[in-house]
Amino acid sequence: MTTTIPGQSRFTLEVGPGYVHLWQAGELADREDAGHVRQEVEALLDQTGYRRLLMDNRSTKAPGEAIREFVWRWLTSEAFDRVAILVKDQVLAHAIGERPDADDRIRGFTDQDAATEWIRDGAAANG
Repeated sequence: MTTTIPGQSRFTLEVGPGYVHLWQAGELADREDAGHVRQEVEALLDQTGYRRLLMDNRSTKAPGEAIREFVWRWLTSEAFDRVAILVKDQVLAHAIGERPDADDRIRGFTDQDAATEWIRDGAAANG
């Protein structure tokens, strides 16, 4: 399923073995856009029963601080057992795990194979 949000953002959701894959492109304009993505992801999580998200942000532009924090609060919520975030460069991938409010459920990656391997690790046992 590919969805275009009015403005400069679009996203695709797919179901992988034990996880939901969110690919994003463009830039989220505001919290309403971010909320729309969240709503669609949560609906698919509910439908599948999965609690793991592979979020591919390599084709996105960095959103403003308020949107970034809104999304981060969601990603660190109890909605997820694991979140793998694909980004363009290693410095940013490392920074994801270094945030003071990050825990071992969230990791940044630049390599899709590594992200997929980590997100799938134990997924069969955990739904």
